[in-house]
Amino acid sequence: MIEKYFPPYSEYKDSGVEWLGNIPQHWDAYQLKRISDINYGLAIELDRTEIEGTFIISLPNVTKEGQLLL
Repeated sequence: MIEKYFPPYSEYKDSGVEWLGNIPQHWDAYQLKRISDINYGLAIELDRTEIEGTFIISLPNVTKEGQLLL
């Protein structure tokens, strides 16, 4: 299904993550908790007009299909 949206890469490698499978050869796979700060809990509504500072990904940024909306 992903091929419908993205053309295939010429070479792939094992990601080292069972559920992820193969990734393009030039990609690196990292655990999100190793490259970012993750905070859990309730928060006040985000100011979506802010264009500077720390990027925040919240539940509305992820569709039911798993797409990330930035």
